[in-house]
Amino acid sequence: MPSCMRCREKSLTCRAPPNAKRCAECTRAGNMRCGLNGPDYRALQSERALIEAAGEEAISLDEEAAALQAAAAAKFAERSAAAAAEFAAESAAAAEKRKSATARRRRVQRQRAAFQAKIAKIFSHEDAAIAELEEEERNEEARLAPEAALVDTPAAADWGQPGVDYEFDFRTPEPLPAPSASG
Repeated sequence: MPSCMRCREKSLTCRAPPNAKRCAECTRAGNMRCGLNGPDYRALQSERALIEAAGEEAISLDEEAAALQAAAAAKFAERSAAAAAEFAAESAAAAEKRKSATARRRRVQRQRAAFQAKIAKIFSHEDAAIAELEEEERNEEARLAPEAALVDTPAAADWGQPGVDYEFDFRTPEPLPAPSASG
């Protein structure tokens, strides 16, 4: 039986009764996300969608802040020196917003990298579990191979023996000669 991700990471023996949702070690430790039955692909998909949405939002905020900064610069160019204080305030607000958007983009990039690492870890665990199951299957086949060789098969059941005519004549047989009276 393949082991769950927690047991594999902690080098524990992963045991679970049939049809169990969690292994004994995860149950004992209170781990509600035992990977005994494989990863929850729906949860991974929703996590990915959240990260992508946050990334798109961060990009739009960054673009909006850049537009505000450009608008403030345009206003400054149009206005006189008296409006310099207003420009400085607007420019500072736009710069702060841009700084916030940049920080958000960096956070989303780190989340994406962590998510990719998580996916890679899950798939490597799945690959290890598949390899473990294939190894168990090969061992079982090797164990059963000598037993399969001992099974007797009657030679008469082999319909493909060369040199033997298995055709049967279904025509009506000729009548037998009548018994003679002299006999």
